[in-house]
Formats: sequence, C-alpha cells, structure tokens
Amino acid sequence: MPMKRNRPALLTTASAQLSANYLIGLWTLLVALLAPAASAANPEPEWIDWGKLIAGNDTDLFYAQTPEWDTNPCGVRPDLVVFGSVPRGGGEPDKDQVETGCGAVQPNAMVAGDTYLFYVLDPPTDSPQVYRMPLTGGASEWVSFASYNAIGKDDDWVYFFNDFTIQRVLQSDPTQQEFLATHVPVGPVNRIVTDDTYMYWTEGNGDIEGAVRAMAKTGGTIFTAASGPAVEGARDIAVTEDYVYWTELGGRLRRVLKSGGSIDTLFDGDEPVYSLAIDGDLLVFGRGGTGNDIWRMPVDGGTPTLMAFDQAYPYDMVLTDGYVYWANSRVQRLPDTAEADGVDYMIDRMEVTQAIQDGFHSVGMAADKLTYVRVYPRETIAATTANVRAQLHGTRDGVALPGSPLQPISGLLDPDIAGATRGDAQGTYVFALPPRWVDESVSLRAEINPVYNGTRRFELNYANNFFPVFGEQFVTLDHRGVCLATSPVAALDAGGSEVVYQLNTPDYFEQLERAEMLTPGILIVVPMNNVLYKGDGTAFNITVDDDRGELMSTLAAQLAFSDSPFVCGENLAIMTGLVSNEADTFDPDKNGSGFSFAGQGNSGLQSNWTKMLTGTDHEPFNQPRGAVTLAHEIGHVLGRPHTDCGGPAGPGPFPYPPCQLDDGAGEDNHWGFDGLTRTAIHPTDGLAADLLSYNYNRWPSDFTWTAMLDAMDAAGVAERTAARAVPELRTRGLLALNLRLEQGQVRAQPGFILDEDELTGRQNDILVTSLSLDTDADYLIEQLGVGDQILYTQPLAEDPIDDNPGDPAYVFETIMPFDTATVAYRLYDRERGVELWRRTVSAGKPLGFVLKPRAGEVVDGTLTVAWLAFDGDGDDVTANVQYSADGGTTWQAIALNASGPLLRVPTDNLPGTEPGTTSLVRVVLSDGTRSRTIYSKGFEVTRKVPLVHILGPESGSSFPADESILARAAVVDAEGELPGGGRLSWYLDGVYVDHGDWIVIESIPPGWHTLELFADDSDGRSLPATVRFEVERDLPPPM
Repeated sequence: MPMKRNRPALLTTASAQLSANYLIGLWTLLVALLAPAASAANPEPEWIDWGKLIAGNDTDLFYAQTPEWDTNPCGVRPDLVVFGSVPRGGGEPDKDQVETGCGAVQPNAMVAGDTYLFYVLDPPTDSPQVYRMPLTGGASEWVSFASYNAIGKDDDWVYFFNDFTIQRVLQSDPTQQEFLATHVPVGPVNRIVTDDTYMYWTEGNGDIEGAVRAMAKTGGTIFTAASGPAVEGARDIAVTEDYVYWTELGGRLRRVLKSGGSIDTLFDGDEPVYSLAIDGDLLVFGRGGTGNDIWRMPVDGGTPTLMAFDQAYPYDMVLTDGYVYWANSRVQRLPDTAEADGVDYMIDRMEVTQAIQDGFHSVGMAADKLTYVRVYPRETIAATTANVRAQLHGTRDGVALPGSPLQPISGLLDPDIAGATRGDAQGTYVFALPPRWVDESVSLRAEINPVYNGTRRFELNYANNFFPVFGEQFVTLDHRGVCLATSPVAALDAGGSEVVYQLNTPDYFEQLERAEMLTPGILIVVPMNNVLYKGDGTAFNITVDDDRGELMSTLAAQLAFSDSPFVCGENLAIMTGLVSNEADTFDPDKNGSGFSFAGQGNSGLQSNWTKMLTGTDHEPFNQPRGAVTLAHEIGHVLGRPHTDCGGPAGPGPFPYPPCQLDDGAGEDNHWGFDGLTRTAIHPTDGLAADLLSYNYNRWPSDFTWTAMLDAMDAAGVAERTAARAVPELRTRGLLALNLRLEQGQVRAQPGFILDEDELTGRQNDILVTSLSLDTDADYLIEQLGVGDQILYTQPLAEDPIDDNPGDPAYVFETIMPFDTATVAYRLYDRERGVELWRRTVSAGKPLGFVLKPRAGEVVDGTLTVAWLAFDGDGDDVTANVQYSADGGTTWQAIALNASGPLLRVPTDNLPGTEPGTTSLVRVVLSDGTRSRTIYSKGFEVTRKVPLVHILGPESGSSFPADESILARAAVVDAEGELPGGGRLSWYLDGVYVDHGDWIVIESIPPGWHTLELFADDSDGRSLPATVRFEVERDLPPPM
C-alpha cells in the first residue's frame, strides 16, 4: 500500500480533537442517541456478478471475471477468464468464455467499443499486450504490445502506450496503427480517457509524484495540467465539457479547466482515492486504504455524502442510469441516491483473567500462567454487520513486548450496537498472552479496528479506538504455584481386577491442563516412577474406609521419603495419587445410602488422591472431570474447607449465597471465564458453584481463588525452609511415625529411627512442624521408659482426612526427637484418657546390604534393586527404597514397605545420572520400630530426551480464516530441565514459528497445515509431537 501523508482528514469529527477519555465516549454516545432510528448504517449493494474490471459502451457494461478466490483454480475451473456484460439499465448478466486453460493471464485494463472489447493482458514473463474480442463472444485476437496496463478509446480508435510511444489502432481493423508521439512518463500510466479532440491520461509513482497530461488525438504537443511532487500519484481520470478531473493516491480529488488555470481540490483526505465517475451534475468517487468507502458530491464540489463503506477497494466506477457500478472482485451497484449513516467502533472495557475476575481487576493472578484478555467492543451511530479486527499491545518498562500487537484467538467480530456483556463470550475478543508477556507484570492496551496489512474498516471517528484511550492498563502478576508429584495408584475395579492409571498419556496431560486452569498459580508436574500399593503388596480397594485411609497414609509416606524435585524450586510440593477411571470407588455404607468417592486431600499431609474421571456428562468447562476433582483436592491441601453447595460447608464465612460465585451478576461482579472453551461462567445461575463445593459443575470463586493463591505464597515455603534447625535435639536420633486412626482402630506403618543426615527435605518440614505444635492437643505420642515413665511427649496435628464430623479419620505423620531410654511408645487420647495403640521398641536394628545395582553398572530401561536383610530379634523387616541421581544430595522414594528383597523399577520417569556424579540406591530397613539404612555402590542411569505432547489444537480440527490459533504444549523431562518455554520449539509446515509452553500463531493461510513440537535439553531433542489442522477458506458464495 502507498504511504499516507499525515494530513487532517476532511471527515475528522470534533471529538477527535478532545483529549479526555470521557469526552470521547460521551461524544460517541450522543451521536448514537441522535442518529435516526430507522436509518441505514451501510446500504447493502446489489450483487451483479464476480468481476474485477468494468468498461462500458452506450448500451452495456462489460466486466472481466477471474475466480482468484480459489487457491487451485486449475483443478476446479480451467476457464480462468470470463468476460460478461450487463445492460446499463439493469438485467441479467450474459457471460462468454474467452481465455481457457491453466495459466491464462488476467486482464488489467479494458474498454468497450460498439463491436469489440479491447483489453490488456500483462504476462509475468513478458510485456503487456493488447487483445480484442467481439462483444458477442468468440476467439480473442492479439493486437499489439503495450507498456502499461492502461487503454482508452473513442468512437473509432483505441489508445495505449507502447515502448514510450503513444499509439492508436483502429477498432475495426487493428492493423491500421498510428504512432502519435514519444513520451517518458514519471511513473506508470494508470488511466486514459478521451473527448472529441483530446486524449487525457494520468501517470504516477505510488503517492510520491505524478502528472495529468493531454494531447490531441491526432498527435502533437503534450500538455501538462499538473505534475511533480504536488501530484501524489494521479490514478483515475474523467472529463466533462469544461474540466479534467482526477484522483490521487495521496488522498485528493482534483480538477482543472481544460483551458488551464489553477487547480481546484474538491476533496482532501488521508486515504487513497482510486476511482471516480461523473454523470451530469453528479460525481462519485471511491477510496481504498482503510475505509474502502464510496462518496458523492456535486460535480462542482461541495460537502461529500457517504454512500457506502467497507467495499474492499471500489475500482472502475461507472455512473449511469441512476446507479453507480464498481468492481472489486465483485461487480456491484447502488442507487446514486444511497446514503450511509456510518459507524463508530469503540471498546467499553478490557478484562484480564486466568479463571475468575471482577470489573475492578481485584482478583490476583500468577505469573507464568496462561492468561486471557477479553476486550468488549461496541459500535455506535448505527448497527452494521461488518466483521472488525482488534489487537492487543503489550509493553514492559515502556518497551514493546515480542509479538506486540497480538491478534485475537477469537478472530474477527461483528460488534453489537448494545455492546458486549460479561456473559457474552462470543461477543468479546479473546487474546491469549504469550509466555514472554506473563513472566512478569505487564502493561496492556487494546485497539479496535487497527490498520492491518494496510487496511481497516471505515468509521467516522478513529480517536476512541484504544482502551484505555490514554495510557495503558497495568497488570500485576505474582510468582505463585505448587509442585505436583504424581504417582499412579493400583486400585480394584468392580470385578476385583487391578487397574493402574497410566502417566504420560494424552489423558494425563489434558487432565493436568484443566486442573491448572482451575487452580490459581502454576502446576509444576513431576511424574513419579513407582506405582503405589498397599503395605501387603495388593491393590487398594477404595470402596472401603480402611483402604482409603491407608492410601492417604501411603501418599504421605511417599512424600516424606522424597526430596522435593529441584524443578519445584520454593513451590509447595504436593503428593498426588492418580486412580484409574475404571476403579470402583463407590462405598455402599457411606452416608447411609452410599457415596461415590472421587478423591481426598489433606493439608497437613500435603497429599491427595484423585480418580481421573473421563466422563463427558458435565459442562465443557468441567471436562475432563478428573481434573476438576484434582483442583478441588489441591484446594484442600492448601487448607481450604468445603463451601456450602451439595455437601458440608467448612468453617469460615463463604461470602456469597450457597451455590453461587458472587451475590450478583452485574458487569462488575465476579464472572468466570474458561479460556480453553472460551465460555463465560455465570456467577448466579446455579450452573457452576464454587470449586470447593459438591455441586455438579464447579468453578473457583474469587474467595477460594484468592485463598489458594495466598496459600501458594513461595515466601512461606522459604520461611519454613529457614526454620529447619534444632541440632541439640537430633543427637539421639529422630523417631518417624505414620499412624492412621479410623473408627477407633489404629494402623501404623513401620516406624523409623533416622539420623539427621538421612532426613529428606519433607521430613525436615515434618520435624519443624511437629516441634511447633501446641502441647494441649487431644492426641499425643508418648515415649515410655521402664514402668511406663513418660520420657517425651509429642502433640499431633488434628486434620481429618474425611468429612465425618462424628467420628473423623486421621493420619498422624510426625517426626520427633527419640530418647534412647525409650522401651515403648503409644498413641494417647488425652481428652478421654485412654491409650489407643502401643508398640514395643526392639532391642537391635536390622542388618543388611545391597546386592544390586552393582558398582559402575549402566542402567537403561529397568533398574533392578536387590538386597539382603535380617533381624536379630526375629522381627519382620520391610524396606523403603530411595533413589538418588546426584550422588546422594537428594532422594526420591521408588518403593514403600517392600517385603521382598528384589525390586524392578522402570526408568521412564526416573532421572538420569547428573553429570559429574553417580546414581545411588539406599534401602531403609525397619523391623517396625528401629531402622538401618544401607547404600549401593555408585552406578549410572541413562539420561533421557524429553517427551512432548500437543494439547491443542486437536489433530483434524478446523479453524475459520482470520482466527489466530492457540497452540498448547505439555512436556515431561525426567531430569527436570524442563518445563521451561525456552526449549520448546514450534514448527508450522516445517518452518520455525516460536518457542514456549504455548504460542499464538497468526496469519495462517487457508488449507491443511502440520504443526510440530520439539523439546530440547542437554540430552538432546525429543521426538516431535505432530498435529494436522485446517484453516478454512474464506470463500465467496457459489457462482
């Protein structure tokens, strides 16, 4: 597109000069209120046919039809050029095929005589050429070479330029040629017209310079009406009895007397004026650029009247018989009395959300999390049906962010004159902020109807197209998250068979993505390598209380015997057991009539289990269903009780009525938004209640979201880490216990007496928490000496693992100093004054040594661990087995309560050996009360390249043209170098696009495309994840 001069537009409204946001909004509102209620915003042109050029004689208008909208016309329509005609007074088009076969050249200029149609073809490898064909149809005939795509005619002759020579040929006999003059134009010759005596033409180089010239049709002196830089790309030309009129790409419509004199400027704007037509006292002209509008005015000048807009470069205008015709790939017409009211586009508000937000942006959000921006458009003055673009600008510290401005993933919209509401997700532009925009706080500014690829929709006022109109909206993002260590759980199905959930599958990744959408902060997910079994090595029967309690106890032990993976950083580590969708979790004895368990979570244990439900009977924003339960249980781990809807309410005042997300549904209330399905979630219609409720569909309220976000505060983790220091209490060893109290029965995992340097980070946390508990707790562990002398008392935290207020179940996890004089310890109920459980301390520790892996062994595929163990007291010995990839700095549990001396562990998710170190295995043996830790020799586990999965778009999906596509990734890296967007690389059709955990791909051409995702770490490049998707063609109606 030609560059535009910065000249005040003739149509600029008074409001464009105002400097206050509210004044601009007030002006557009007043215009809308004062506009006639029944007026037409933009009259709909009458369709004639497809066509790109128009030429007329006394009776008919002729047009050239080229189906360029088809990307493969040779396979669909070999007749690439069709000339048609329509009577000047209206009627059905008449078409005749002229050029046939693939590769036919498209005509670029055309005139019609009484007998023949002359047109100019411009082959890509040759000079332009003039052809003629009979108006009644038939074969085309070559006439001459030409220099430019311009041709004119009178009653007898056709005029054109050929190699800087002005030439004419006789229409009836093209072999009769005359060379009139030699002339070197300042730029391409654009249009040629004639009157009785002269031929006139325009020439110009873009909008930089141009000229308007004339010469007698018989040749001779060339006269210049206007030339030089003051003529900004002369384009179209027309003549009347006294004047020569022309348009300029610089934005002007001008005229000069044929006899010479000063130039009159009839119109002066910022958009290129491409075409004009005159009939009697009426002049019409068409502009391209951003408005693509058509105007009329008296032939002698005056105030222009808008006739139509958004007409996609109205070229080749003809004014005849009460109509104005034009071609812009479509031949259309309007009555020459048509009048358009015009339109104005504006933005009412901008909402930045990760799941829940109010009209004041008071809900906090996390950095590094997929964040959506909803932009609320409105059109004023009159209603139109135009699809309008919007874009989003992002800056940080005054510098534009990569990819700014963004295009919406919602595509173009037709704004409503009433504006968009919070509940109208399809009526708002939706943007997905890239990872590099949300790694820190960001400043945003939305724009409607921007100049895009050199064009935009017409409107009467561009001054109010930004939101905020002045300045930017600052968005605060805090670094918050939790780290999910996920282990599959062996459970029983309804037939009693063992079923195990599979990690690293599409369902696994999709469940976790939805769970992160529902959870404030980011979820750092670490797949653990071992399947969780009961202490006796069998699968959990989750239909009974006892096994559910043991599962919670096992999860707590798994977490306790594992250091937090370093990828978790300072984020809270949560142990998550994943139960197969096929598992039977219905307890027929629960709540009298039975209850189907989907999960449990406990804050003190930092653990939860979740059934990975896959049903589709909930709203799309609550699918997959297991993810909703997982987010619900994470809420419990973060200390949130249930809210009142379909089940028990926890302590503390939920601020809204039961089963609502707010106490109202106004534009400033809290509304949910699901970016994955682009759904607005109503706060009060009862469809969705709070995430911590038992409602059928759930979504986080701002109350729950804010509380969970605050609980994720990384500073709190740092403070707990700093508090780990009680060396004077560790010299006697540390007693680690995991007890379960349920329905008056106590079940204990093996106890351990550990040395200080054997504690994992989680065990340090448990120790610090245990030492800080209030001594007036109801439940105590008492270490007893001879004669039941109380040597040490450890209070226990009371955090039930179920919702039974009458007889709650507990898992007590504690680590305390161990007094070497202790002969027994017990669980004591101080409130009732009864001993609930006792264990006698054995005399000696078990003995043992590790047989495998052997020193220097290289392990790839399966890690085999073998050991020998025995106990001098004759007690049964069990083992917790841990693995270290960094020479013993950190440890990860790979088996709990193992009774056999052999263990085979797949290494799919097991971290490979850190460079410069060796891998180790240690086996913590326990006879029930005392323990001993034995170590392997150093060995090596092969490191692995990452595993990647594309969450979206789905393979086989289809997208409208002009819609940006949000591509989302999941990655598993056993060594923990990823996640981290800098090493996730996206390729579209083999060409690198961008990197990140998610990206937005813009301006994708129609057709089928291949999207590939690779992950790179220090161990190499992953195999690609690949999807195929289609971008629909923006096809016109069938011809």
